[in-house]
Amino acid sequence: MALRFKNNKELIKKIRKGDQESFQEFYSQESEKIYKFINFKINNQPEAEEMVQDIFFKFWDYARGGGEVTNAVGLLYRMARNKIIDYYRKHGVRPKVLSLDAEDGWRLADGRVSEKDIEKELDINFGIEAVEQVM
Repeated sequence: MALRFKNNKELIKKIRKGDQESFQEFYSQESEKIYKFINFKINNQPEAEEMVQDIFFKFWDYARGGGEVTNAVGLLYRMARNKIIDYYRKHGVRPKVLSLDAEDGWRLADGRVSEKDIEKELDINFGIEAVEQVM
């Protein structure tokens, strides 16, 4: 694992200088993981593929523009998380809220969920996934 991160640091140095082959290698190493992460969250394959492309283009621009990249993979996941939040905002997707006040058990609540609630829900889900991966 340490070797992979060492190689990523070398790739990032080359990417900063505009080496497209290094960028392609980095893309081939990391894109599938980012795609799976996004697709799991939005369950829309074409949209997830497009989001991965956007993330890596932004990463290229950021690295070439002199942005600080201390953890390339972490930066990719942060960009992916932000893309997922933007997707939920754009498409009006929000978590389903259950009401236990119905006479015959439960029903979906009618109230609108705010964007802050969506972000909070995503943060909780990301945290749970991180704990599950460690376990």
